[in-house]
Amino acid sequence: MQNISSKELKANPIRSILLLTQPSAAILALLLVLMHWHIPMSVKLILRTELPQHAEIQAVSSEMQAGRIAPSQIRTLDIQYPMFPNMRSTRFTEVSTCVLEPVKQLGVKVLEHNSATHEVLWQLEGRARRFQIRAKGIRKDLRMTGFDLVINTAQLLYGLLSVWIVFTAFSWFRLYKELRRNT
Repeated sequence: MQNISSKELKANPIRSILLLTQPSAAILALLLVLMHWHIPMSVKLILRTELPQHAEIQAVSSEMQAGRIAPSQIRTLDIQYPMFPNMRSTRFTEVSTCVLEPVKQLGVKVLEHNSATHEVLWQLEGRARRFQIRAKGIRKDLRMTGFDLVINTAQLLYGLLSVWIVFTAFSWFRLYKELRRNT
């Protein structure tokens, strides 16, 4: 590691600022990467659908296990993330597109069936590799990112803050040591 003299630091204040901001820049770069890194996540969907006249629940259920959901039949879609029980569920209506690619088959359960109105309330659970919808003309990617994981997990958030504090303190200490030694 190259020693920095206090004269160099005084002569070049930008270098001293860069020395102090290295941990912050590294953490920001890490967070930017995490914002774009989508991870397969456990999801729980509550769907209220309207079945076509001659459709059987068993046939529709097997289609849903594979992740094929007909958006024209969806009345409401509620999504929850079981890993994060403190996160509120999100409700969507007027879904025009639904792309769901599960890691393996989803667990499908019929919660309620009204044969008079042909409405069925479904519960789907599993891990989604890809999950996108278009509701009211707005496209949404409902997968969690690495950033969401860090923000919603207290241990990871505190760990990231601790690393930032340690590296920033180390940078301040290095700067102080160089200034003290050369004055």
